Amino acid sequence: MAATAEAAEADFSPPNSAAHPLRLWYTSPGTLFNTSLPIGNGRLGGMIRGATTQETISTNEDSFWSGTAMDRLNPDAPATLKTVQQLLLRGEVPKAELEAALGLSGTPTSMRIYQPGGDLRIKYDGVSTANITGYERWLDLADGSAGVYFRDAISGVAYRREYIASAPADVLAVRLTASKPGMLSVRVKFERPSTGQNRLVDKSYAEDKHSLFATYSSGEIRAVTGARVSHVGGTSRQIGDNVQVVGADEVWIYSDTETSVRHPENLLAVVKAKLAAAAARTYQEIRDEHVKDYQGLFGRAEVSLGKSSDDQRKNATDMRRQALGKAEKLFDPDFVSLYFQFGRYLLISSSRPGTFPANLQGIWNDELSPGWGSKYTININLEMNYWPSQVTNLQELNDPLFALIEKVYTSGKRTAKEMYNARGWLAHHNTDIWGDTAPQDIWAPGAYWPLGGVWLLSHVWEHYLYTRDAAFLEKHYYLFHEAAEFFADFLTEYKGWKVTNPSTSPENSYKNGSITGAMTVGSTMDNSLLRELFDNLLAATEVLGKDTGSEFLTTVKELRAKLPPLAISSRTGRLMEWIEDFNETEPGHRHLSHLYGLFPGSEIKQGDGKIWDAAGKALDWRVSNDAGDMGWSRAWTLALHARVRNGAEVEKDITALLFNLTHDSLLDAGPPASFQIDGNFGGTAGVAEALLQSHEYHGTGGEEAILIRLLPALPPSSKEGHFKGFLARGGFEVSAEWEGGKVTKVLVESKLGGKVAVTAADTGVELTVERGGGSAAEVLVLDTQAGGKYTLIGSSKGSGS
Repeated sequence: MAATAEAAEADFSPPNSAAHPLRLWYTSPGTLFNTSLPIGNGRLGGMIRGATTQETISTNEDSFWSGTAMDRLNPDAPATLKTVQQLLLRGEVPKAELEAALGLSGTPTSMRIYQPGGDLRIKYDGVSTANITGYERWLDLADGSAGVYFRDAISGVAYRREYIASAPADVLAVRLTASKPGMLSVRVKFERPSTGQNRLVDKSYAEDKHSLFATYSSGEIRAVTGARVSHVGGTSRQIGDNVQVVGADEVWIYSDTETSVRHPENLLAVVKAKLAAAAARTYQEIRDEHVKDYQGLFGRAEVSLGKSSDDQRKNATDMRRQALGKAEKLFDPDFVSLYFQFGRYLLISSSRPGTFPANLQGIWNDELSPGWGSKYTININLEMNYWPSQVTNLQELNDPLFALIEKVYTSGKRTAKEMYNARGWLAHHNTDIWGDTAPQDIWAPGAYWPLGGVWLLSHVWEHYLYTRDAAFLEKHYYLFHEAAEFFADFLTEYKGWKVTNPSTSPENSYKNGSITGAMTVGSTMDNSLLRELFDNLLAATEVLGKDTGSEFLTTVKELRAKLPPLAISSRTGRLMEWIEDFNETEPGHRHLSHLYGLFPGSEIKQGDGKIWDAAGKALDWRVSNDAGDMGWSRAWTLALHARVRNGAEVEKDITALLFNLTHDSLLDAGPPASFQIDGNFGGTAGVAEALLQSHEYHGTGGEEAILIRLLPALPPSSKEGHFKGFLARGGFEVSAEWEGGKVTKVLVESKLGGKVAVTAADTGVELTVERGGGSAAEVLVLDTQAGGKYTLIGSSKGSGS
């Protein structure tokens, strides 16, 4: 079927991607899944390899998992729990861990895992790999499109492809063009896997000369993938389960996948309707709509850490990344800015309102048994995925996370009742799209940790802090109240404290004399999380004016006072990780769980004196023993170094993250064979944390205001630069410029009004209000009006200017 409108004019000049600062670009195809380029609309994902004679787009749909909800609660858990608690209190850790493995573990052990869709294959006829020149492959973060360009040196024909994942049209779309009329001859087919055997498809066929479909399943979940092929010029036919186009000037391909999770009935009809709606429009119309939608999110924030050298800028992305490992280790500021924006692109592409949250690989997975099941690990990884969402101005992308928390709540109520004989709700260290809360894995360092739901709740509170949306807080208040109810029932006595039992410090182990173990009581992380939960609940009651005098809130206050405080080791001077002064089995362990109160929490602040110093020593100790040897772990050390305002270490972390722990595609490296996306999101958040912080307060006695710190941990090599559109807690949008490493100009936009304190003292300057009079100050307090914009000027301290 010919396209219904004339094709837009194609550009066949060389793409010159080096001139586009927001492009990832390469001079060769991606040979592996990890080196492919991701596109996504939150629900649908595709990975672009960009081979010349045959394109393979690995596709995904976010609800296609290995089956539906399961009942995995161990029937022996209630009795086993009592036994485990008693054994831990007696110090019989190996026996406790054996009992937990038998009686607390889920039955079956594992929850559902994320599954790949399949491969959309586009085979070119008449193009030879032997004659290719001028090849480029790119991902343009400016408009959310990917592309491939090459020229056949013999025929002189230039070929160009473009790929988008449109959220408004809800399809993947591909445009194929050639510089001479009639030179496009292609065959399109869908396969699972892409080996020519198609063993994992139940049915595949083509119809009406332009459409192809495949049906397949995973457990109880059914899926249908379809593709619609339109063309300008030439002819098309269906043959077998292929659509073949011969002699066309231009080809448009639209693809959709739907599953029975969202559409229990009429799956094929849903796919056909969506493809028909796309084919009724021109590719250009769909593209324009996609770009407007995408840029409405991406364009809210930008970063420049300075200008890279001409030699750096001329290199393709893979060469720039690899150059970071050379002896001189030159800082590449444009490249770090690109990496920062790539993280924002990935979140826009894998988490949209109405979709499921970004999982361990976002939405991009090509393995039937992916690393860690490509699930939601909630002892750091899922939470890290959403670290950049608030500060980098992508707040609505949290909606899928909030929706999942509500599912976890429903499942967690049953787990609380049947496993712990308690009120309220909880979650362990993994979940899936059905909110599974039973223990995952038979593994003492992680499986039996009951604080996963509490960590998730921190994102709900953070959203309130950034937006001051009381209606949002009211809607989710029950989550805080009932989480506190669980711990009111669950906490037990230990040496006069109220402690979690069992507990772990995810996912570390310790040595206590001759005993090596992981399970314990009252780990530092647990106590920090519970203080945060109780404080947030109490603050929410004040904001909403509810339950303020209730007996339960009195209990919450009493429980909070009985939690073990942060403690410092008398042997090492470092913040203790466990309730006793144990040694780690791995001094450089990847998890920095005991530093939760430093980041992402805010319990530990510089004014805390000895605790602040002890936390810094704990961070230094971990890093000196090679913590941060995984992408996400290095991203966490980056954020922690930013929080302690150490720009030199921030720069080292960024360089190490990019060179040692990132693929040439800029996707975070494993440790599974495939990539793991949390390091990308954590890396973006860590850079933002180095440029803007708003977790502290200025003032006392009811006059407290959010304190905005500007450039608290600026990398020393970033001598000049700017950021725009960052968000601070309290409802403020902030932009800043700097020269010579010192803040020169700041714009604060107040969304809600109220007082805010601003400081650039970490860069050695004082601030004044432009044209506002008043003296310069290290901390400038503004009494803002809703909608007001305030320009501040930085000057060196004591300069009088």
